[in-house]
Amino acid sequence: MNCQNIQKINLSRNLQLYDIMVNFIINNLLNLKYIRLDGCKMLKNCFSTITRDTLKLTYIRVDSTDITDEGICAITSKCPQLTIFYALDFYFTNKMAKSIGDNCPKLETLQLSNGYPNILTNESLVFIAENCRLLNVFECYCLTDISLMSFAIHSPNLIYINISYSGVGNDSVLAIIHNCIELRHIYMIHCKNLTDDCFFNINSYKLKLKTINLNDCYEITERGIHSMIEKCPDLKYIRTDIEINHAQFEKKQNYYYYKKKL
Repeated sequence: MNCQNIQKINLSRNLQLYDIMVNFIINNLLNLKYIRLDGCKMLKNCFSTITRDTLKLTYIRVDSTDITDEGICAITSKCPQLTIFYALDFYFTNKMAKSIGDNCPKLETLQLSNGYPNILTNESLVFIAENCRLLNVFECYCLTDISLMSFAIHSPNLIYINISYSGVGNDSVLAIIHNCIELRHIYMIHCKNLTDDCFFNINSYKLKLKTINLNDCYEITERGIHSMIEKCPDLKYIRTDIEINHAQFEKKQNYYYYKKKL
């Protein structure tokens, strides 16, 4: 087998994987497009000493909190084809976001779930907004309405967003719904600042949303959900703790599914 033809490598959960090994792999597998390093807790400087000028990587997944700005900026500056980046349990900073925005014009998916958002500022998401199709900022508690409103204005291609367990409210959700016209899936679990007014103030009756998750949104009532349903003709699935009495939906546990027309 010719190792130069390897395009995909999964090293996740390898507690014996060290910087020198990852560095060797990335420098020598010239056609590598996909690498998973999540759960590799011994990594610190694996990206900082990469010698190749340009990499073919399109997918990176990493979650070591010891990897610094310098390392992430080093690898993203060499990955013009990067489309998917997972940074889980990670100190994701403005500097990293700017490097991705400047060097990875094809980025479509950014997942920061379980991250440490206190390091981000309101301009961070704008850096990666233009081509982003999937954004997961689950448990990014310090993201604000200003952050997501700015992001939404610059994200016409967004299809999926998860803002669960964040501090955002009506203004940012409205900005996302009104500006991200291709949006199909939105997850807003435990968004305590979200109220019925958000759905009452949606000014379109032709939203393309197919999936909505409103579990633990305690200020949302059945009236608000009914308002949302009427504005989403393609809606197939809702999850909520609230009892919904709607002719077009049937309940299975906390899930409501669109009834297929006979």
